[in-house]
Amino acid sequence: MTETVYWSGWPFTVLGKRPESGLKLRYYLNRQKRHRLQQHVMEVVLEHAPGLAYGEKGTEVSEETINVILKAIEDKQAGYSLKHARNFFVQGIDRGNKQGLWSINTPAPVMTIRRKPALFQPDNFNRLPRIRIVQKAFQKTLTDANFFSSADLYLERLEGKPRLKSKPTAKQLRGGQILLSALLYGGLVDLKSLRLLPSHAALCQVTKDLYWIDLMANVTIRLEPGEERTATEKRMSLRPEKSLLRRWFPDAITELLLLRWQSDQLGAFPLLDGMNCESEDYCSYLIRQFLMSLDIENSKSPIKLSELVQGAVTLNALRLPSFLVAYAQNKYDTSSLPAPAWYRLHSGFRGEVTNVELLSPEPDTFQANLTATPLFQDSVSIARFDQYALYKNLIKSLSISRSEKIKPHSQAISLVEQFLEGHQGQIAPPLFRLCQWAIEMYRNGSHIKARLAASTIPKYLGQVQDIIHHLGTDDPLQCETEELVEVYQTLINQAKSDKARFYRLGRIREFQLFLTKLGYPEKLNLSDLSGGGRSSAEVDANYLNEVEFQQSLNELNRIETFNPRLTRVRRLVLILGYRCGLRRTEAWKLRIRDIQGTHAPMLYVLGTTHKTVKSTNSIRQLPLKSLLNAKELEELMTWSRQRHLEEGLADSMTNNAFLFSHEGNGNGLIKEALIFPVLHTVLRAVTGDSSIRYHHLRHSFANNQLMRCMQINFPAASRRLAESVDILNKPADNSLFALAPIHLTRKHLFQVSNLLGHGSPDMTLKHYIHLCDWMLMQTLNSHKDSELPIETVSIISGLTRANLIKSRQRNFSEDTIVNVARAKMRFNILNSSATRLAVKNTIAQNTPIEWPASLINPLAAKLREEPPIALLHQVIEHYDSMDKDANYWSKKIGYSIFIIQHWIIAANQLAGMKTRKGAYRHIKPQWWSIGDETKKKLLQQNQLTRPSHCMSKPHNAQDIEDANNAITRLSRLRIDDPDLAQWGINYYIRYNVASRSHLRMISAESAKKFSEFIQCLGFPKSRINCRLKPQTKTGVESVNVQIKFWQDLLSISASQIELKTPLEKRGASIGTLSMMLSYRLENGEIQASYGFRYALYMMGVLMLASGEVILDEFC
Repeated sequence: MTETVYWSGWPFTVLGKRPESGLKLRYYLNRQKRHRLQQHVMEVVLEHAPGLAYGEKGTEVSEETINVILKAIEDKQAGYSLKHARNFFVQGIDRGNKQGLWSINTPAPVMTIRRKPALFQPDNFNRLPRIRIVQKAFQKTLTDANFFSSADLYLERLEGKPRLKSKPTAKQLRGGQILLSALLYGGLVDLKSLRLLPSHAALCQVTKDLYWIDLMANVTIRLEPGEERTATEKRMSLRPEKSLLRRWFPDAITELLLLRWQSDQLGAFPLLDGMNCESEDYCSYLIRQFLMSLDIENSKSPIKLSELVQGAVTLNALRLPSFLVAYAQNKYDTSSLPAPAWYRLHSGFRGEVTNVELLSPEPDTFQANLTATPLFQDSVSIARFDQYALYKNLIKSLSISRSEKIKPHSQAISLVEQFLEGHQGQIAPPLFRLCQWAIEMYRNGSHIKARLAASTIPKYLGQVQDIIHHLGTDDPLQCETEELVEVYQTLINQAKSDKARFYRLGRIREFQLFLTKLGYPEKLNLSDLSGGGRSSAEVDANYLNEVEFQQSLNELNRIETFNPRLTRVRRLVLILGYRCGLRRTEAWKLRIRDIQGTHAPMLYVLGTTHKTVKSTNSIRQLPLKSLLNAKELEELMTWSRQRHLEEGLADSMTNNAFLFSHEGNGNGLIKEALIFPVLHTVLRAVTGDSSIRYHHLRHSFANNQLMRCMQINFPAASRRLAESVDILNKPADNSLFALAPIHLTRKHLFQVSNLLGHGSPDMTLKHYIHLCDWMLMQTLNSHKDSELPIETVSIISGLTRANLIKSRQRNFSEDTIVNVARAKMRFNILNSSATRLAVKNTIAQNTPIEWPASLINPLAAKLREEPPIALLHQVIEHYDSMDKDANYWSKKIGYSIFIIQHWIIAANQLAGMKTRKGAYRHIKPQWWSIGDETKKKLLQQNQLTRPSHCMSKPHNAQDIEDANNAITRLSRLRIDDPDLAQWGINYYIRYNVASRSHLRMISAESAKKFSEFIQCLGFPKSRINCRLKPQTKTGVESVNVQIKFWQDLLSISASQIELKTPLEKRGASIGTLSMMLSYRLENGEIQASYGFRYALYMMGVLMLASGEVILDEFC
């Protein structure tokens, strides 16, 4: 008899040669045992799907056949043999998918969490046959109409049964059926949650699409020192409260049973004498009575509730990702969304806060009551100093040496203050806060001890000293709560023992209380920090759906649009937070070099001198093509190309300039105050939730990405996400980490954890994944729909078969019959006032915000079509009608061909302007003032073939600053006072001469108005420099009187007026004045600001192209 030859892709265990004895023989026998098990699996596969066994290409196997094979494998195995057998089959299916032999949904393997004990012990598999008997008997009740009407047959079976406390009723049996269904199918497999179901079933929440129950548990909250207390709590340390234990979305079967309970108006669960309806005995009694009515339990060998729970866990573990099994068992303390956020999701309306309360455009300020203003201002200059070395010098001065017996607290405070003064401008925010904390402890002790020993305080500082490394130049007072929690967890993980971790946790609590005293705005959650006791603080959970995100992008195009560059930066920062899960600092301080690649661009999150990463796990790369949709990716890459042009870089070149910098200064990072307050304003206005923050975009990314990987349809988010992000259009491009999106596995959780930069999925689950409740229900339902034929659904729901079919044809043509029944029964329940959700707000999330008129700019659309000046300069300078024409630049920078052509026409017009004497008005020729005639003629000849189209860029630091400031304020002036802006640019273009540094004033009125124009651009009057050619012909006032006239007219000092060659005959009687913005050089000389002139010229190009300036009027 020849041995069957199977496809080589099946992962058979290699036996090798049999050893004679010893440990090697033992290993061989184990391999032999597993090989026989694999051969048995292949016999099952060969019986039901021979094409799979032989690896035949194009083999098609239905889901029903796969389930039959799995059931045959599981029924004939137990313990870890079942795990190995199932996983052997799963791995073979997966390999065939990867090699393109077939396209079959890979079943979920049996997994365990890394470095964690198994979610279910091997002996649990021995319960499978018994739990399946229970499951099979339970399913018979779903097809028996008598059970839902009177249950006479079932009650008869209970007559004379012992161990029944009272006469059984049909209502009691229905309650036991619901509890058992919640256990077997609904994922309610932790006893604490199951016990709460009877008392909370009547408190269900129902909408058109959703049905859920909030299970509330009694908890005790620790009262912190200084917290407000009632009269009865003055001497108490704990406060009893109701807390959300779990938001439970029942599966399809259990939901139908609960809806039928309500439609039959059965009211609350039945009361039993001497039993609390929230006790384990109560649930056990109802379930046991129900099982006895099915004749599968007797008084001699009762099935314990704990055994049913373990059996249900085993059943779920064979179908679900292990993290969802752990969640169902309440092994992970995940946080569900708060009520306001959940209301927004299920209703599609905004929250309660509908009035727009604008944030200040200035940075958030905190009232510090300890020392004066912080000494840190520029993160770039601070990065040059070793913060840890500075800290060590401070600790060395505070430590008590052997020669000192004691160091007075006043002396220590003086040392800290001297340290702050001596290193002014060198201290980063984390070290500064440690110094503040040291002074506070020397003065007032801790919140536990009124006075601390001088030798103790340096030890306290040493426990949190590593925040200097982890936070870099970030101020702890301005960090997001989750970021601080991650840093604190890293500090605790670095401790070497449990005792050390507990001690460090106490010091972290002390430091955080100090930050709260300084004005830290959020209540920090330290409950999940491993290494010490637990706190009662809650995770700051929140979530934005796709509609809210898209509306926020739209609103950013309408609010505060006076600077188009800032509008684009805000949009991109919002996209990076929502689509890529970047932290606030990670998105804000990105560099040009952090985005690499063109076909498959990658975003690199790295530590730099300007920002540190929270840990080594935070260093990561993100596949932008997989995370962003095509429109968002194009917007980001267009901005990246624009920044390359502004820095004069080719596409393949990079540098360390910031991605979001000020125009003309790649190292000038745009201030946080210009980005995040506006983002928060928009997010809170769109959501109607005043607690929303930028960090919640990261939470939203985590939940969206996990649902996307697991192919879970979330009506409040994923359905709209699918409309925005085409997930399955190009699997080769969009598959992350080469993991198939439809492959249901816990690996998806590790994948999302890596994308977030977490060291383990524990942090991801505890703080970021808020929709485990919904994911559990969806994954459970994915296995139930095929098990419920229309006859069964009709019996459970009480709806006729004809009714269900007609409803499906009219309103639910693409839905399953189970979902049709659920939707109809929810609609009936919604008509009951007892369960209808109160409508708090009826404003749709995509409704435009009614912003104040001051924030809606009429020129916003026009300004958004204008490029940054640095980009405009590159286009004008390198434009070539033969090679780099308007079509070339349109593809490169994203502006239309029509607009680019207008820029070039305007630039050529200004470049060609001359005075009556033939001198160039704006662009000084290279041959100007050259004495060598030969060289001069050569340059003149070159200019004839390739004339200059643009003024050269400013290079002096002061000129660059003047140009940036003038351009920014001119953009604002075009909106606030368009007449003055147009007059100022008109005047400059008409009377400027390239060979002169100052602008001639044709009249006293022009001089006064141009002075006003300079001041409206934000420059002080003291920087105005004038050159006066006094009139000396007979009959006019003296030179001093003429100077006095101009001094009084312009309200400037006499030192700001220089005398030049006097006039003799022609000219006004008060002389001829020239004016320009200026600055003083190091040698004391006055220099006219070339940057200011450059800004006026480039803005003239834009205004001429847009029609705000008409050149024909003065040419």
